Amino acid sequence: MRFFFDLVQDSVLTADDTGVEFDTAEAAKAEAARTVLEVAADLFHNPFRSLAIQLRDPSGRMIHIAELRFYARDLP
Repeated sequence: MRFFFDLVQDSVLTADDTGVEFDTAEAAKAEAARTVLEVAADLFHNPFRSLAIQLRDPSGRMIHIAELRFYARDLP
C-alpha cells in the first residue's frame, strides 16, 4: 500500500504527492516517527517550534500524526 508523508513545519504544510510503499499501516507509522526525527535534525540550524509528519493512507485519509514541539528559553 502507498502511504503519503505530509510535512508540517510551524503550520506550513508541504504535501507529499509521491508517497512510499509499505506492507502495513504500522510500518508506515513507524517510518513517520523516524522521519520527523530526521527532519528535525536536518532543520536544527533553522529555528522551528513545531514539526509534524501527517500520514495519509492510499485513499488520502489522515491516519496518524508524528509531531515534535521545541521550546528553548533563557533562565534567570
